[in-house]
Amino acid sequence: MKLIIAAALAASALTAGSVPAMAQPYGPPPPPPGYGPPPQPGAMDIDQRIDWMQRRIDHGQMDGALDPREAKRCQDELNSIRSEEKRDRFRHWGKLRDGDRQHIEARLDQLAATIHWMRDDGQRRPW
Repeated sequence: MKLIIAAALAASALTAGSVPAMAQPYGPPPPPPGYGPPPQPGAMDIDQRIDWMQRRIDHGQMDGALDPREAKRCQDELNSIRSEEKRDRFRHWGKLRDGDRQHIEARLDQLAATIHWMRDDGQRRPW
């Protein structure tokens, strides 16, 4: 009888110690650092928004949501927006006029929609 009780106590001690080690977090893994939804509209300036778009393109390439052709197209458009912003700032002594800012913001909005569509177009590549 004492042997059975001792065995039961030993077994319960072993299982009690392993329960916390077996606990696993639930849900999907967290997104990589620096990537995620943007803050509320108007909360980012143009440079922050360009950096956020760059991270979206890079993340799309890493996770395979953007194929190389799509990523190049988005990267070329983002580089064009960067160039336009630099050119506009140079022309106006480091400042952007309201019309220039609105035009760049509209191009960034269009690029964001393009990336969203390319990432979520539902097409599965056969390779």
